Amino acid sequence: MDLMQLGRRQGVGSQQLGTCLDEPHLRTAVLTPLRIQDTQPLPAPALQNRYRVIRRKVVDNDDADRPDKLQARLDAANRIRHTFIVQNDDGCCFQGRIMQIFDFHVERASDSTTQNAMNDRNLNVSRIVLMSKVWRSGTGWYAQSLANAIAQIGHDITFISPRALPEEREPAGPHLIRVFVPRELVSEGSRFRKGLASLWRIFVGSVAVARRWPRTTSYIFTIPEPLPFTLPLFLYIRAMRGRLIFVVHDVEPHAWRFRGGLRRLEAGAHALSYRLATHLVVLTSAAKARAVAQHNIDPAKITVIPHGAFPLAVQTPMPGSRVLLSFGTVRRNKNILETIRGVHLARRRGTDVRLLVAGEPHPHEPDYWQICKEAAALDQDAILFADGFIPDAEVPQLLARVDALVLAYADFSSQSGVAVLAGVNNRPVIATTAGGLQDLFDQGLAGELVATPVTAEAIADAIVRFYEVPVETWQDRADVAAQLLRRALSWDKIGASFIALSER
Repeated sequence: MDLMQLGRRQGVGSQQLGTCLDEPHLRTAVLTPLRIQDTQPLPAPALQNRYRVIRRKVVDNDDADRPDKLQARLDAANRIRHTFIVQNDDGCCFQGRIMQIFDFHVERASDSTTQNAMNDRNLNVSRIVLMSKVWRSGTGWYAQSLANAIAQIGHDITFISPRALPEEREPAGPHLIRVFVPRELVSEGSRFRKGLASLWRIFVGSVAVARRWPRTTSYIFTIPEPLPFTLPLFLYIRAMRGRLIFVVHDVEPHAWRFRGGLRRLEAGAHALSYRLATHLVVLTSAAKARAVAQHNIDPAKITVIPHGAFPLAVQTPMPGSRVLLSFGTVRRNKNILETIRGVHLARRRGTDVRLLVAGEPHPHEPDYWQICKEAAALDQDAILFADGFIPDAEVPQLLARVDALVLAYADFSSQSGVAVLAGVNNRPVIATTAGGLQDLFDQGLAGELVATPVTAEAIADAIVRFYEVPVETWQDRADVAAQLLRRALSWDKIGASFIALSER
């Protein structure tokens, strides 16, 4: 239903209705993600009166000293059965009077959906803002799942990020306000155009976050914009006495952007971001220990909340293909080079095995990718490559081809989304216990351990031991592990943990 149709249905012109919808107080007080009801039309005077009443009585809060009056007003709002979703398809969505509305999506829902969403709800406040720049891959899936978990619990949340890819992962629900920001250009366009698109995304996202004050006092950041742009936003939130929760996926970057003196500035920016946060969330106990040791952060300021489960729609059995998988961004601390050499060594020992390397090089370590390919050329039949970003739709087929995933990580304190993906989707791993891998093994992850220090010989030994066990046995172990990990890494538990932190 477009804006003209909606206006005719409500008995008002599109310009008049658009004027009402463009009002920021109406956006936050009424345009929560509820659905329009297929009931009698609401005439223009009633629409205008609803706006005036909710703005004056709730947003301006002039009945704060009269709880009975405010409750009566909220009860009246509960009886209003017309409300709207405002979304922007292209991502340029500003809160406030400068908000540019590109599209209106109107859907239907049951009366109970509307009533449940309106009951016991402060209409002018989204109690949490979740901000992230990512929209695809595991980090995007994490942010989208977290937003959805908080909303499904019944806690009001505003989620500010680019539109999810695939779009089926877009969180939704009556307690979610969705603000879209533009995506960056990842493949097409010149370097100048890509830079301009990134700056536009940064600007739109930062403005959207800043304009949530004072309607929101708790902010969660996961994979935010580059620190030179994020630190001023952190300062603003703290100056406004907001509660700032920073999800630190990696206490130290997997690969530093700069060298020399600029490296010290980069490290200082990371340290400052940790100081500015009201509270830090890390994904593993190893990451907490590292943050305390390297940055002298009070342990009470850090909470470990694990990485949530990423179950695929379809789980496939181990094929017995004798193919192992190295999946994700290719970087040095994953020991991809040693894994390639370990597969070569295992084959020379008589183990029939091949390795599939699927992913793309880390942008700060492009040379490492070439080194790995040169090593693979020594036995081309042993190593397969699937270059580039792997779309989410292709991940089930990728897992269906392999018996296990190799995660020979070192110098690693964060959690591996790839390990979580493997574990909850019935695949064992051949892995070290670095970082969060130890936590996953403690929670039931099935796999063969790689000894440290990580060398080609250690990886070859683990591969040989893995294939000495029948595939059927590994399948049984992986099936049990999947059930254990899905319970341990439930998004319901994770969402509740973040809500508790936001309300401290």
